[in-house]
Amino acid sequence: MIPAPSFPLVAAVAPVVVGVVLWAIWASPFALVGALIGPVMVVAHFIDSRRRHRAQSIKDATAQRLTSAAQQRETHAALTSIRDEENRQYPSIATIGQSPSWRPAFDGSTLVRAGSHAREGVQGFPWLVDVANGVSVVGSGDAADSVVQSLVIGISARLGPATSVDAQSWDWPTGIRLSRRDDSLCALSIRCGPSSIESVNRRGELPTSVDAVPDITEGWERVLGLCGSGDAIVEWDDRSACSFGVGRDSAGTLVLDPTSHSPHMAIAGRTGSGKSEFISALLCDWAERFAPAGLSWVGFDFKGGATLAPLARLLNCRGIETDLDPVAAERVWRAIAAEILRRESALMVEGVARIEDSTNMSRLVVVIDEFPELVRLNPGAAETIGAIARRGRSLGMHLVVSTQNASILSRDGLLANLTTHVCFPLGGAHDVTMFLGSPPVRQPRVGEPVIGLSDGSTRTIRVRHGASGGTVVQAPGARLPPLAGPPPTPPIIGSDGFG
Repeated sequence: MIPAPSFPLVAAVAPVVVGVVLWAIWASPFALVGALIGPVMVVAHFIDSRRRHRAQSIKDATAQRLTSAAQQRETHAALTSIRDEENRQYPSIATIGQSPSWRPAFDGSTLVRAGSHAREGVQGFPWLVDVANGVSVVGSGDAADSVVQSLVIGISARLGPATSVDAQSWDWPTGIRLSRRDDSLCALSIRCGPSSIESVNRRGELPTSVDAVPDITEGWERVLGLCGSGDAIVEWDDRSACSFGVGRDSAGTLVLDPTSHSPHMAIAGRTGSGKSEFISALLCDWAERFAPAGLSWVGFDFKGGATLAPLARLLNCRGIETDLDPVAAERVWRAIAAEILRRESALMVEGVARIEDSTNMSRLVVVIDEFPELVRLNPGAAETIGAIARRGRSLGMHLVVSTQNASILSRDGLLANLTTHVCFPLGGAHDVTMFLGSPPVRQPRVGEPVIGLSDGSTRTIRVRHGASGGTVVQAPGARLPPLAGPPPTPPIIGSDGFG
């Protein structure tokens, strides 16, 4: 605000002094008149300035009040919008109960809702706590019960169901612990009175009071059931629910196609974890969506053909070799090595550098079930597999490699070039982390792999059932041949490639 004008004393006195001097010199009465008029004009100007200043001050104050009110409304609207968005990301149990479409995120976040609080005068913001290092809730009464129930739901919706539960504690696979009493294993302690949240104490710090209030948690057991049922997993009993893909989660159907962005795939899991069923689902999905002229595959099944032999009827299949005939398998590997050179020459003739720019080249996938056994029986195949992993991206040659021992892929330097990692249960959580590159939100289960995609994201799916044992071949597909007669004999592949 502009300060009020002060009285111009010098301007009022100066005309009087000058008029007196002139009167003394000339003895003229007009000099005294001038000395009187000057101060009068100064005083009149001062009074007018103060009046105008008061009017402007009133106008400015009014405008400031209006601007402040408008800013307060905008701030309130912005805070309300932020609150609504945060409540959408971290809903209360009451909100979840009114939302039939709600599904747990299973995103691995450790920031979860424990109640609500006010922010800058706006009520209803979710009160979030970081449970990464464990949290204990101390106290008795409804407030403590509500906080515990909110935390159980929040953590389970982010990390999946707890793996260890007793009357006083919950533990999750990532090491997070929630305790209903003082617990030295928990870095964060929330203390509650009979009906309110009193303070929060972080390890090594003094307790701080909070203005948070507990949520209404009626019906929390039903919501916990949604988190514990693994709702990200979708049953495939009704095949008509989805006619493509390798499996589904809450985000929808997962499709894994061989492309230059995701050229190769590694599949790891112990015996009986679901690897073979996944491979069958993958190949059947390709057969249903791709013509053989666009995509074909050749298989090496070193379990006597148990996985791939039932899929020999698929028109995309160029041949299947097993450990029962290592000589034939060796011949095919020579053909694959020749195919690499043939494709490089064909692209050179076309004057292009990659398959996307080619007009007459299809994609070829080499599927290997039990990689270590293949390398043991065909040592020379390792060099060809490495060449495909390094150069196959631009040539339209892709790998799908399955193994029970994920470490062998890392030892051979192959895993770094296999961009998609499909992880079934392995020997332990450490093996899973080494294979995926980071700890998963939830450990893989039989038939429910964690898949690390080439873009760095992960999906946990339930594999499409019914694709093993030849059953999918009997399902109505776009290009599946009739079942009359035995499976056709795999084509003889010459040493000059597949062209």
